[in-house]
Order: sequence, then structure tokens, then C-alpha cells
Amino acid sequence: MGNFFNKEKKKRNSEIHPLEQIIIKTRGDCYICNLEDVYGYHSQSVLEGWDIFVCENCKNLN
Repeated sequence: MGNFFNKEKKKRNSEIHPLEQIIIKTRGDCYICNLEDVYGYHSQSVLEGWDIFVCENCKNLN
């Protein structure tokens, strides 16, 4: 019978794919269209010092 236990430790997701930004759905003032107090996404960089809020309408523009 073979050894069926894996001796290698599994890597955590943060070790495989390092965290670069955090996105939170919240209310705020849109950076693109200047609408105030709307639902949207606040994105903050972990590596650099920037953050931005984009409303749902501007996020869906392609």
C-alpha cells in the first residue's frame, strides 16, 4: 500500500495570489460622474496609496 497522506503543506491563497486591492460595496460620491450619495464600489490599493469610489452606473460602462 502506498502512502496516501500528502506530506507537502498546502499554500494559503494569499501566498499563491498576493492581495493587491480591496473592493467594498458602499455608498459615496462617484469619482467619475460626480454623483453624490449613490451606491457603488470603493476600491483601495494595498500596495500603493490610492483609493477611488465608482458608482454602479460608471462601473458597468464598457
